Amino acid sequence: MRGLVLNLSIPKAGVAWMAALSVGLGPDGGLLNLILATLVCALIGLVIYMAYAAAFSLEAIRAGYVKFSRGIDGVVAALFAIAGLSLIRSAFARS
Repeated sequence: MRGLVLNLSIPKAGVAWMAALSVGLGPDGGLLNLILATLVCALIGLVIYMAYAAAFSLEAIRAGYVKFSRGIDGVVAALFAIAGLSLIRSAFARS
């Protein structure tokens, strides 16, 4: 329960999913596509968090993450930067 509350209280996760939806849906997608995409994103998120919980319950995975966390964080930061720049580029392309 604490993990659920923690993840639901972090705005970064919500912003990341909104970015994924805005990249994946066009301006003429319609309400049905938005609802379907939101449900798919929710399902993906559930599966990912369940996989994290299962993986990080293993000591070897936790130790490996601690060892490589700096590199992992760098790669993830670069991916977020690329996604953000793509959003900015697409916003300028529409105007």
